[in-house]
Amino acid sequence: MEPLRVYEPDDFFERRASRRVEVTCEAVLETMTSRASGSLWDISESGARLAVIDPPQAGSTALLRWAGREAVCTVIWSENGQCGVSFARALDPAVVVETASVNRVIEMPIAHVGNIAQGRKRSAFRASFQTVADVAAE
Repeated sequence: MEPLRVYEPDDFFERRASRRVEVTCEAVLETMTSRASGSLWDISESGARLAVIDPPQAGSTALLRWAGREAVCTVIWSENGQCGVSFARALDPAVVVETASVNRVIEMPIAHVGNIAQGRKRSAFRASFQTVADVAAE
């Protein structure tokens, strides 16, 4: 039995014009008929990938706004709550670097040991509390 081989045709090439940088920041994609808010996932001088709830159709012209910046773009692909855009004019590499440094981390509250009932199910823990009305009725 032969080892597994990955087949890459001779004409295989990377279609992106420039290197992508992973980012995490809020973004808005506006077309003439819609406005989609979401997150910028990666960006390069030539385009970006976004996660949005209802992405516009491929071929739509849009304005992408993020971190105090904006760029006119065309939606290249759109599926499963994501879309890829190509910028009408290439971004300055300094803008890409600046955007990468803007990574916004969403902070979630941490659990506090005092908030966790040890050895009890949450439903039983909640049921053990009396309401103010219960105490007043006694």
